Amino acid sequence: TLYRRDAWAAAPADDRRLTSQDRIYRITIHHEGTANGFTSTDPRVVADQLRRIQKEHQRRMNAGDIGYHFVIDPCGNIWEGRSTAQVGAHVRSGNIGNLGIMLLGNFNIQDPTAAQMETLNLFLKQQMDAHGITATSVFGHRDLAPTECPGDRLYASLKQLPCLSDGQQPKPASTPRNEAAPPVSAPIPARTISAPTLRPEKPEPALTRSFF
Repeated sequence: TLYRRDAWAAAPADDRRLTSQDRIYRITIHHEGTANGFTSTDPRVVADQLRRIQKEHQRRMNAGDIGYHFVIDPCGNIWEGRSTAQVGAHVRSGNIGNLGIMLLGNFNIQDPTAAQMETLNLFLKQQMDAHGITATSVFGHRDLAPTECPGDRLYASLKQLPCLSDGQQPKPASTPRNEAAPPVSAPIPARTISAPTLRPEKPEPALTRSFF
């Protein structure tokens, strides 16, 4: 199931602190990383957690919204985060064109659920195909910055995802860059999020190895 922002009562984004996204050409995987992990399968608890994360990002990091574009809960549900029309806030100096997907949990102390991994594989493949992204442009957060994210157990599991395995390449993007991208839909039939019309690419600044 895909839950829209209103399902978790997201606070309004602060447009003054957001930057328009030109196009998506890479994807970064994260974990939440809280000390005690996260295991709840109750959508109400998940919604509460997303509101806490959003508040933390807006207050501590002065971000305009929750930093991730999508979140996957332990049941494998996808939750809409920041609009894909906006640059994320999940990899410092590496956010432009970077779709941020976070799995709830601390995968240094717990394993991602089978449902999370199944959804991640299907959703990643869908996004790779939609945006013409190859497996070499899908990262764990630690590939781009000195951090333990997305946790040792999830990071090791990424290599086993069929969509990232050797020989698995996404289909070329069939939509011209200046037209609306295909709709972003959940792996399980549900309500969909329409991807925005993307504008021509701007130069990407060099990545720096620093925490966000």
